[in-house]
Amino acid sequence: MDMRYKYSAYCAQCRLMFENGEEMFSWEGEYICADCFDALFSELDRYERAGLVGSRVTGALTERR
Repeated sequence: MDMRYKYSAYCAQCRLMFENGEEMFSWEGEYICADCFDALFSELDRYERAGLVGSRVTGALTERR
C-alpha cells in the first residue's frame, strides 16, 4: 500500500482516533466510536428509541364488565 494516501479517522464526539478495522457508527452525518454511540443512544427517550427500531407506541384498551 502506498503510505502517501494513508489518513486517520477520528470520532466526531470525543476525537478518539480509530484503529484500522475498528467499528465506527454513523450519527447525524458524522462517525462516532462505540462508547460515544452508547452514550448518545442512552440519552434518547423511550419514544425516540421505539421509533428507531420500528416499534409503534399505542395505548392499552381494557374492557369493563
